[in-house]
Amino acid sequence: MDLNVPKFNVFFPDTSFSLDTARSALERAVQADPALADLAAVGAGVSTDGMRVAGVLVGVDAWVKTFVAQKARSVITDVVKLDVVSDGLLHNQLLHFYQYARMAFLGRK
Repeated sequence: MDLNVPKFNVFFPDTSFSLDTARSALERAVQADPALADLAAVGAGVSTDGMRVAGVLVGVDAWVKTFVAQKARSVITDVVKLDVVSDGLLHNQLLHFYQYARMAFLGRK
């Protein structure tokens, strides 16, 4: 298993934080607590709007809605690619088990 560093972020849900303020807060926390040194070593990013935690969207409503809308557009794009499948049963199964599952995963509570 590999650590996907570009996706590694620390979420600051406080609305008073700007992105720069959040970065500074993370840097100060890492300097103050040696146990957090690994965050600096992996190049942890910061987010003030939202992030995915084990696939679950956590963040402000606008960020979550934008994320889901982008994923929905990518599903629509992928569904069009399935038009080359001439077998109706296979086409239906691909839609149901793969494309539907992607949106259902995002819509769970």
